[in-house]
Amino acid sequence: MKILIIGIVLTLLLITSCARVQQVADSTNANNAAGLPTVEQRTGTENMPQNEPIKDSEIAGLIAKSDKVDNYQYFYKETTGTTSSGYKVYFLQNKVRKEYSAPVRVSDTLSYNKVFLDLNTKTAYAVCDTTGVSCDNLRSKIFPINYETEALPFLPHLLPQEITSDAMNDGYELVESRKTLLVEYDGSKMNLDQYSGVAMKYVPKDSEVSYTFTQLGLNSVKESDVTLPKDYEMMK
Repeated sequence: MKILIIGIVLTLLLITSCARVQQVADSTNANNAAGLPTVEQRTGTENMPQNEPIKDSEIAGLIAKSDKVDNYQYFYKETTGTTSSGYKVYFLQNKVRKEYSAPVRVSDTLSYNKVFLDLNTKTAYAVCDTTGVSCDNLRSKIFPINYETEALPFLPHLLPQEITSDAMNDGYELVESRKTLLVEYDGSKMNLDQYSGVAMKYVPKDSEVSYTFTQLGLNSVKESDVTLPKDYEMMK
């Protein structure tokens, strides 16, 4: 009887483990199909996949620099043709604050203009504290929001890790008055900040969409910038 019980327990554990592996695989495949980094790449909580060594020493040096950045702010913009959208991002050691220029409406009674993300715990909380009517009855309140919906599609200090060994140095360009190195690799283009190495512009292969990371401020984010206000009330 004991042998039978142990066998049943081991079988259940095996089934649970297989289901978890499939769930992770499905999530990764969904991200890859959308052309986005995996969750691990997005958060930086796991090792990035190792590519072949970069032959160009200047490109390799900037990639090494970018990997050490853990405190910066920027304005993220996604552009397709003449249409663009974006938000301000404050990043400090895997804590993030996203700030929209206008409140995002969830329902007739619920809106938000700031989101606080913890990339380690995969949690997200929103607040609405602008002076407009959209935030009436919501000021000084916090409510949970879906993490995957608000997760950052790219982290500009990790994007350079995707550059492959066929990378070519295509000279220098100014991106919002900052000197960048234009890198072409595997059909994609990326502008790396000459000082920090972080990506300032990214155009994926065969894509009509470009991504920019401007208004770059290094080592300018304080802990209070990415921490939920202590005097706000948590909504249930």
